[in-house]
Amino acid sequence: RHGSTLLFSLDDKLVDKALGTLDKRFPPMADGLPKDVLMPIYFGPDAMAQLMQRETLDSLPQDMEPVFYNAAQTYLMPKLRTLGGYGKYALTLPEGSEPDGHWQWLPLEWKAL
Repeated sequence: RHGSTLLFSLDDKLVDKALGTLDKRFPPMADGLPKDVLMPIYFGPDAMAQLMQRETLDSLPQDMEPVFYNAAQTYLMPKLRTLGGYGKYALTLPEGSEPDGHWQWLPLEWKAL
């Protein structure tokens, strides 16, 4: 608990990072995003690729799963490195399309950040 915020993660490093952001030692993600858009989804391929690499290799111990480990190293890791090189994107609602409280289809736009 940090003030009125409750944080939980099985990974204590993530909690430490969140506490650092709340304590203003790290900039919040909102500081780097456009202020004038409603953004339901943010996609950061660099962080996603790193997470997928780490989790894949952690789940395939080289001594117990040599075939799958080698296949992941040969075929998956180069693709994840390529993914990590793409820019960050936000899926946004166009200006003036604020939801009015009723269910409706809303147009979405990808914006490079």
